[in-house]
Amino acid sequence: ARSTPAAMGSNWLVQVAALGDGGRVDWLKGFLSSFGPVLTERLPGGLTRVRLGPFGSEAMASAALAQVRAAGYGDARLIPPTNAR
Repeated sequence: ARSTPAAMGSNWLVQVAALGDGGRVDWLKGFLSSFGPVLTERLPGGLTRVRLGPFGSEAMASAALAQVRAAGYGDARLIPPTNAR
């Protein structure tokens, strides 16, 4: 029951990239899968957003962010939970 939407208190994400090339999206998904769960979202205009998460805490997300940056994705950034209003 740990991944139910009702437990929304700590859904931290790591925004890795937004890519227009489906082949690169597929490659990146495979590459990132060792760092955590991979989410993709198609955006208007043809780009696909590639994110890691959700993570249960900022610390977990920060650790994944550090790994992604070390792997060469220096523009990666943390996305706080949307319900942190």
